[in-house]
Amino acid sequence: MTDETILGIRAAIYRGAILYFGTEHQTRKAVEELTELSIALQRALDGRADMDNIREEMADVAIMLEQLKLIYGPIEEWLRKKLERLASLTSQ
Repeated sequence: MTDETILGIRAAIYRGAILYFGTEHQTRKAVEELTELSIALQRALDGRADMDNIREEMADVAIMLEQLKLIYGPIEEWLRKKLERLASLTSQ
């Protein structure tokens, strides 16, 4: 299976989830997943790291971010701006 095919399958799944659950529900789900990742990262900072849990929560957030892009629009311009700023800060 090609990367393009995999991306197409994922996009179809994301669109299906949005259609099935609705945009409000998926937005609330994104907030929930972001909170769970935040908690997992805080535990890591406190010395209670569970690397599998962190990776699982990162995957959940990645899935929800893709859905948020479909709901709220593309972020490429913002990514470019933010990466340019990060590059300028780290190259000094």
